Amino acid sequence: MLAPLLDADPALDGLLDNLVGQLLSKDVMLEPMQHLHAEFPRYLAAHAEKLRPDDLARYRKQQEAVAAILRAYETEPDNADRIAELMTVPMVQGALRYACCQR
Repeated sequence: MLAPLLDADPALDGLLDNLVGQLLSKDVMLEPMQHLHAEFPRYLAAHAEKLRPDDLARYRKQQEAVAAILRAYETEPDNADRIAELMTVPMVQGALRYACCQR
């Protein structure tokens, strides 16, 4: 996962891979992702008219990315590389609308 980024000590590579794997694990991330997925449609419905079209499109892509992450947690929960790859998609689209998901 992080090996291409680090040409250092192989033990460090393993440690970092393990740490990232734990942080992205289903046990840690499933509930926040489910909450985000549930709140996105409500936020978009309430604010769609106020959002610029490009922002609305970006938020919808983020919503799709969160759905893909949830599917991956169900179908391949131990595939940390795949989960990490999917986690980058919402970030590439820009900052997630955390305002939509505050409890």
